Amino acid sequence: MSASMQFIYHTITPQDISMVGGIVSSPRGAFSPQQALKLANVYLENASTCIPDDRDIALVLCHDTEMSLSQAKKSIRRPEDQYMNMEIATAYMDLGNLLESQGHLNEAKASYKKAEKLEVNAQGTGRFRFAIGLSNVTSSFKDSSFSAGSPSDQHKQQRNIAIAPGHIFAGDAHPPVIEYHLPRSDERLANTQQLAYCLYLLKPERSSNDMLDPATRSWLSTIEKDLDEQDRLKTMATEVIKAFKRDELKDAKTVAEVVSLAPALDKDSFQALLSLFYSGIDHSGLLKVHLLEGLVQLIQSADQGHLNADDLEKILELLTRLRDTHQQSSDHMHQLTLVESHVLDAMADANVTDVDREILQESSGDDKKQAMLRSCRVRSPISYPLKVSQLELASPSLLDRVQNRPDVESNIRLLRKQRTKDRGNVVYIPPQGKASVQAADDTRFPLMEKVKEFLESDKKVFLLMGDSGAGKSTFNRELEFELWQSYKNRTGRIPLHINLPAIDKPEHDMIAKQLRMAEFTESQIREMKHYRKVILICDGYDESQQTHNLYMSNKLNQDGEWDAQMVISCRTEYLGTDYRDRFQPGNRNQQSDSSPFQEAVITLFSPDQVQDYIRQYVIVHQPLWEVDDYKQALEHIPSLMDLVRNPFLMTLSLEVLPRMVDPGQRLSEDRVTRVELYDHFVEQWLERGKKRLGEKDLNLQARAAFESLSDEGFTQHGMEFMKNLAVAIYKEQDGHPIVRYSRAKGEQSWKSEFFSRDKEKRLLREACPLARNGNQHRFIHRSLLEYALARAIFDPQDVKRVPAPETVMGRRGSASSTLSFEIKNDLEEQLEQGPDPNSPLVWRSFINDHPLLKLLEERVQQEPIIKSQLLAYIEHSKKDKKWRQAAANAITILVRAGEQFIGTDLKGIQIPGADLSYGVFDSVQLQNADLRKVNLRGVWLRQTDLSGAQMTGVQFGELPYLSENSKTRSCAYSPDGNSMAVGLWDGDINVYSTSNWERTLTLNGHIDLVTRVVYSPTGEKFASASADKTIRLWDMDSGSQLYVLKDHASDVCGLAYSPRGDLIASGSFDKTVRLWDVTTGDCRKLRLWEVETAECIRILSGHNDAVWDVTYSPHGDQVASASSDNTVRLWNVGTGSCLHILYGHTNTIYCVVYSPKGDQVVSGGMDTTVKFWDVETGSCRHTLTGHRKAVFDVSYSPKCDKVISASSDMTLQLWDASAGSFRLASSGHSSAVQSIKCSSKGDLIVSGSRDNTVRLWDAKTGACRRTLSGHTDTVFGVAFSPKGDWIASGSGDDKSVRLWKVESGKCQHILTGHTNWALSVALSPEGDVVASGSLDKTMRLWDVATGDCRKTLSGHADGILSVVYAPDGKQIATGSQDHTVRIWDVDTEECCKILKGHTNWVREVVYSPQGDQLASASDGKTIRLWDIQTGKCSLTLTGHTNQAWGVVYSANGKLLASGSLDKTVRLWDVSSGECRAVVENFPAEVNCVFWCTSSDPNYFVTGCYDGSVLKWQVLEEDQCRVQLQWSASNGGLTITGASVQGARGLTALNKQLLKQRGAIVDPEHLLRETSKKATTMTSAVSKLKEISEGTAEDSSPVANPPMDQPEQLNQQVEHLLDIAKIREALKRLTSFLDQSHPHQ
Repeated sequence: MSASMQFIYHTITPQDISMVGGIVSSPRGAFSPQQALKLANVYLENASTCIPDDRDIALVLCHDTEMSLSQAKKSIRRPEDQYMNMEIATAYMDLGNLLESQGHLNEAKASYKKAEKLEVNAQGTGRFRFAIGLSNVTSSFKDSSFSAGSPSDQHKQQRNIAIAPGHIFAGDAHPPVIEYHLPRSDERLANTQQLAYCLYLLKPERSSNDMLDPATRSWLSTIEKDLDEQDRLKTMATEVIKAFKRDELKDAKTVAEVVSLAPALDKDSFQALLSLFYSGIDHSGLLKVHLLEGLVQLIQSADQGHLNADDLEKILELLTRLRDTHQQSSDHMHQLTLVESHVLDAMADANVTDVDREILQESSGDDKKQAMLRSCRVRSPISYPLKVSQLELASPSLLDRVQNRPDVESNIRLLRKQRTKDRGNVVYIPPQGKASVQAADDTRFPLMEKVKEFLESDKKVFLLMGDSGAGKSTFNRELEFELWQSYKNRTGRIPLHINLPAIDKPEHDMIAKQLRMAEFTESQIREMKHYRKVILICDGYDESQQTHNLYMSNKLNQDGEWDAQMVISCRTEYLGTDYRDRFQPGNRNQQSDSSPFQEAVITLFSPDQVQDYIRQYVIVHQPLWEVDDYKQALEHIPSLMDLVRNPFLMTLSLEVLPRMVDPGQRLSEDRVTRVELYDHFVEQWLERGKKRLGEKDLNLQARAAFESLSDEGFTQHGMEFMKNLAVAIYKEQDGHPIVRYSRAKGEQSWKSEFFSRDKEKRLLREACPLARNGNQHRFIHRSLLEYALARAIFDPQDVKRVPAPETVMGRRGSASSTLSFEIKNDLEEQLEQGPDPNSPLVWRSFINDHPLLKLLEERVQQEPIIKSQLLAYIEHSKKDKKWRQAAANAITILVRAGEQFIGTDLKGIQIPGADLSYGVFDSVQLQNADLRKVNLRGVWLRQTDLSGAQMTGVQFGELPYLSENSKTRSCAYSPDGNSMAVGLWDGDINVYSTSNWERTLTLNGHIDLVTRVVYSPTGEKFASASADKTIRLWDMDSGSQLYVLKDHASDVCGLAYSPRGDLIASGSFDKTVRLWDVTTGDCRKLRLWEVETAECIRILSGHNDAVWDVTYSPHGDQVASASSDNTVRLWNVGTGSCLHILYGHTNTIYCVVYSPKGDQVVSGGMDTTVKFWDVETGSCRHTLTGHRKAVFDVSYSPKCDKVISASSDMTLQLWDASAGSFRLASSGHSSAVQSIKCSSKGDLIVSGSRDNTVRLWDAKTGACRRTLSGHTDTVFGVAFSPKGDWIASGSGDDKSVRLWKVESGKCQHILTGHTNWALSVALSPEGDVVASGSLDKTMRLWDVATGDCRKTLSGHADGILSVVYAPDGKQIATGSQDHTVRIWDVDTEECCKILKGHTNWVREVVYSPQGDQLASASDGKTIRLWDIQTGKCSLTLTGHTNQAWGVVYSANGKLLASGSLDKTVRLWDVSSGECRAVVENFPAEVNCVFWCTSSDPNYFVTGCYDGSVLKWQVLEEDQCRVQLQWSASNGGLTITGASVQGARGLTALNKQLLKQRGAIVDPEHLLRETSKKATTMTSAVSKLKEISEGTAEDSSPVANPPMDQPEQLNQQVEHLLDIAKIREALKRLTSFLDQSHPHQ
């Protein structure tokens, strides 16, 4: 047939008159169906011409028409004549129309019924080729695409296929006689032909509506605008085809039905149907004739372009195979030949290349086949009809099966309407995302685009993380809204938003549970499960307190289960380090190269987004403030901008700021905290609720209840209701936020206290920030539930008050308390209260509830009295274990709030499970404390007494290191993880047992450093490579050497076993790679490759410096490379593209390794750090510090739980591979502090570090105010201007000096000119000049205002390490590597004095406050004091046992503090040179020290090699009592000087760790140390007496005391060494030993 199928009328033309006459003269019983029908049409035509002239004759002709049609029906006996039913039905319809026009309504009705009956019977024939059934659109076939003259019609004429003659479309043609009912939207269809008719009308190639009747045009106009209805009809056709595919029988009836759709299908659907017929015939054991006949119908009814040449050739090949198989059956051969004939016709019509139907058919030499082909051509002028009986269908039709499926679309439309109608005019700022928590902010991307990109991919799970209030739920709702907007009926993926806390046990069948809540029936749910795709938007994984992998537990995308993609959100702080296991589809260890998992972190608002939000908010809500008011507040209120970057806090802030802040006042004096925002927001909400209820038309009982609440304080009642509800939710539901309440079940439960019909409770519910959905109640935001619980734990309203004369100060400097609902009285003081036994702190652990802890720690900082209450819980735990849960919560809160315990008595406290990580406990008494399972990661425990403490299960977060006698160069674990080998610089190899880390073997043989060690795959053998040009093979059982492989001509730097273990590959600096036979030790000469000339399949370019290490990922799809350009790069092996560049190291990276799972890489290098990187995101998960020198090798244990690193500091560090925490692990610098200074006011401290940054610290609290970044290398020198408004900094390799504005943190000038490292800077007393000293041996003077270099001063013979201005600004002193100190005259710019005496580098010089004395510290372990006038050394201070790097005078100039690499600070009496005090047990070397000259109390600060900044308070300067005030550490464990004698439950590894970190683990160790110190003291006394008596061999003065004052010297000696105190200490030690070891 032609491209658009036509209705073919068999019309009687004038040329047929003679034939008609013959028919009329014959008896009707002899007529064939065709003859009887033609006769009926003649009668009908003549009857119509008689109207209106002779109605009687017309009626007689109508009766003759009826008889002829009746005869035509009876004459249909052969199956091939079944198609006549539809033509006869058409004639009956025409007859009915004619009778109706004459007024014979009853007869017309009877004729219509006969037509309808015939039409129904004809449906089973399948012969609906748009020849029958489309009679009401025949007038439209005048379109040129259907003309007889078209090329396709010419082919049909050649094939003797009947087509409609042109004159049939004359203007006076009769209207159509068969009319299908055109369905309304969503109306059920009567049959498949009706569906096909509708689809035909919707075909785009049907060009004109002019010839359609008005009703059809109206329907078409309506449907063309209704895209949903169009989708429904098209989807129904697709579903009919799918039903046919599922039908196992595929009998003639279903074949006929589905074929009737063919002319109306688009190409894709037609191809799908054709494929079904092909596969059905091809895969059947027997020849299915009805499928063959259906295939013929399909080919004949194909639209132009729907059949491809490949399809026809494929079918022809199939028919050829079948003919060979079924050649014994003549019937089968006839059927096959018939189909082949039509296929050849179609190939000719489609202009298939090199196909000529006649030639192809006649080319066969088979006479029988030739005859059969000719017979098929003659006997099938139109088509070969399907042999379908007229019996009633025994089973539902395909369309009935489709339509009898539950209607889900109407429910989906209702769901869509419900989910989108309430969106309203909301303020929405499209959020940004980044790949991980650790990813830099400059890597942000539009989150919505990323999620939609995921939805278009084959990935299955998208995890969206973010902090509380970051906008995850808002984004999820917006995502759902946009997906509903683009949803396509019946074919589109259904967006299903699931609030996980609202689903009972979402780990099982959560989709069905959500749909039931949306009132879908079970049959509808089954229908959707099997036929629809779903996009799950799962919100609140953390709120539902899930630990299950919901994707896996719900069996998504498994056979017979839901076809779904999942977007799931969760708070970041809820997740641990291995969180991906909770979301990753499938087994992470068996993932393919393309991961089905993706993740992102929603980022905080950028400043631009904040401004956009404010503008939208003002437009939508029209608050009291204008945009400029909010901008002013953000610019001037400290830290407010940081708060409002959180979207939920932004909403709270914009809501409450107009009532919190007066725009006219000095905004810089206001301080807004998170908890204050919640206080004011809740108060405002309750006040509005009260106002709304007051204006509401309440009944008498409700009005009385409202007035009663108002009289007693409505807001306070509301707050109490919220607090009590929050407590009940946590106590009864373990914090699950949604409360389900119904009177039938909840009347007798705790829920009735809040949700009963009691009038007061009902009013309070309406006024509180609660939301209701059916029987589910919840706070409008999870954070409000946490806030209410925090208020229940501590409410400022509940504090008893009494008059007090002064204000209580908190550690953070909070001078007052900001109460939400009450005006403060300046004369009131909060009175301490005892612990509350009913507090939630008592009955629940909140250790891991980070959002709640955040609110409580702000309360501690805001309300000083809460500290006392929390300390009371801790104190009570000493006596009664019922308080231990409360004590654990309390101390965790205090530590998080920044409270530092210094010298505190905590003996016997019970705090099991507490989180003390990164807390400060200096010189604290913790004897006999219950510390089971306490987190002590990164804790400061210097000089703390832990004797007798219960420490089972404590977590230090670190492992002990292995110390060697030589630098470690390489390391490797055995395949079973039971041993570990270390290659050393001295050529030895040590092997350790990992069970106890004891050395089991030492392998000797190499004569130079061991560059690589590697185990064989079985672990039985071991290979080592060395700089001695050899490779050695070892037997691991005996430790004996098997072979020495010596063919390399230079250092062997690479080594690897083959997977089978029979070969070893080695790489050398001689530019060769060699393969060695393990069994013989021979080098495979044929496998010797020249690296420079061998074929290279890919070059990975990108590094801009030397590449030190490369390694393959476990799957082999990636390569990681480490370089001297300070980066690690991850490469795609297949494409050669760079996947990620990992930035973070500050120097050369020597080694990199993948984890066994392939999800992490670990790197180490010259900057002494070990970094863990996320492979998928490229972000740094955490940085581990501990090595003192370069890290040359890293290796994973086979179990992936530990990493070992080898360093030139002669240690191997063991690291927990899962170490890390979402809490800030470091408050200090990440590398050594090189310089430290205080501002003139004493309120700020500045430090410069090897981490390339400058940091500003709050001198009172220790909080880091600002980090100044810009230098590209170590910051060696920092200095404040006299007014404290400028900071100068000097750096190493970038050779620059930078000037920073303190207020803004911006770099104003970059001063360049030095040709080597700039190591020291100083600002003049006037602040107009900065002096810098450099390794280029010069000092430069720079103009602060312009940044210009005023003068360059030369004179030192080596690099300048220190510069300092005299107090009066007239001199500058410099210390140098040439061992001298030079004093320069500022006016003349000349060197006026050279001070000589040091025997090593002069690290630092400093003037006394009076300016008459100069102190210098040297690498020679001494400090010298110089007289400025004479230039002579007045005192030499000795005592340090290592280099002295820092020295500084006290404010009054009486004391001098010096810091040394011996990890001590010494305080010296300037006048006598006496060492007054030694501050010991520093966590690392003391690189710098500075004494604040204008501060009360008196303090000095130190900077250490580990990156920590420590502030020390001098309590009694005369007595030199020094106490730590605060510590900003680098997050490492500090336990030097701590005593853990008799501590219970410590593992052997923990004990070894504590010993290595300087803790006193056993009494014998304490006795040895005390004895050593006593011996040292005795020697010192003897020496001093010798000096005083003049009998010492070297009578040069240690501190130049006057020799004529022996009494004064003796007094000083007695004061320095109080023998009585020493004896008392020894006595206490002896007593302790007797008690601890009575038998020794």
